[in-house]
Amino acid sequence: MDYVDLIKFIRQDYNMEDKACIVFGGSYGGMLAAWLRIKFPSVFQGALAASAPFLYFKDAPSAPEYGFGEICTEDFRTQLDKSPELIRESFNMMMDMKTREDTWDQLSSTFNTCTAIQSA
Repeated sequence: MDYVDLIKFIRQDYNMEDKACIVFGGSYGGMLAAWLRIKFPSVFQGALAASAPFLYFKDAPSAPEYGFGEICTEDFRTQLDKSPELIRESFNMMMDMKTREDTWDQLSSTFNTCTAIQSA
């Protein structure tokens, strides 16, 4: 949704509401481009999805948009049995840190943000 909002802002700010926006990408980026076009046709008037592996997700157990994540999770699991759980724990810890002002400097440093984090 961030990208949709960004495109809408740019169109409005530069007085370009009547201009087409074409998204493009290759491989997984191609999948994202196609999904953006499918989900937001009023925002994105076209998509070029080069080497997008749509058929690779045909038998994914959940909705196709989650297939890539499920495949990545299984790849991580084969490398380290607890990997998906560690990633989930790390993400939860990071989400907890964002609510504590005393950890914002640490998050800024860890992710090398351009400007210091100053709010959740």
